[in-house]
Amino acid sequence: MMQFDIKKVVAAVFVLFFGLMVYAAFSGNSDSTRDDLSGVIIAPPQDFFIIPVENNGQEFSLKAAALELEKAIQFHPEIKKIALQYRIGDADNYFLLDLNENTIQNTAKNEYGTIVQTTWTGSAIQRIQWCKSNGDFTPDGLSAPESRNLYH
Repeated sequence: MMQFDIKKVVAAVFVLFFGLMVYAAFSGNSDSTRDDLSGVIIAPPQDFFIIPVENNGQEFSLKAAALELEKAIQFHPEIKKIALQYRIGDADNYFLLDLNENTIQNTAKNEYGTIVQTTWTGSAIQRIQWCKSNGDFTPDGLSAPESRNLYH
């Protein structure tokens, strides 16, 4: 007849239980094929005046953003922080114009699901005027935008 050492049995049960807990905690986070929502939420800062843009879920070009920003400035000259809210697919995206900081920022989910934030710094009004004709916010002589991925 076999004799069991109770300390070894308790230790083995504890190791098995702890191992299962570690596996359960990390195995759900390692599946790269999940279709869960990102941990990064796209939203404008609270002090921005939000203007919803009807783009029917279609692409929203830089030129279209420049035209909408110009309209917003004309209709609301007293407002210095404007957010254009547009939707592509299932994601809300934003163009932020901060006239106090002199920046234009686009925060949007790309085709791979990564949220990308692009910032054009300086000469915001000049950039808007240029973009209406040329389709980008980077006229000759001004700095290129800075882009970064926002990870979850």
